[in-house]
Amino acid sequence: MNKKNLKKLAEDFKRKAKVAAERSYIKTRFSGYVQPEEVAKWDQKAYKYFNLAGDYYSKIGKKREAKECYEQAKKYSVFGRGVGGLEKLSASLSIISLLGALFFVSVNLTGNTILGLKAENSFLAGVCLFVFGLVFAFFYFRQKRKQSDK
Repeated sequence: MNKKNLKKLAEDFKRKAKVAAERSYIKTRFSGYVQPEEVAKWDQKAYKYFNLAGDYYSKIGKKREAKECYEQAKKYSVFGRGVGGLEKLSASLSIISLLGALFFVSVNLTGNTILGLKAENSFLAGVCLFVFGLVFAFFYFRQKRKQSDK
């Protein structure tokens, strides 16, 4: 295929991707009852078409257009938008760890009888849980910052 045909294909796929993205947006925002499988179907089409357009732009040497298409495709990827499973997991683990740390560190709250542990061991378990909580909170906020930068 020559460059003219490839450019036409790339533009056609980009147009199709924009139509699919628009339908996904309409299904999400303006319909009275949102059907997740319908929205997911249009998101998958937008993702596929933006990627195909990016591939064809890359073949004809239009790097800027290809990069733009790939960035648009990320928005419609299963992993590229919304609250992901990793983000939910790190937020949940952070909260659970910090609450567990509070439980193990506060000697007065528990009366020194957590599973028959000594005060030193209970304090050590609390400190470990606190550190885990901070690490999970770090991952959660880092992921949120990445999403807000997009």
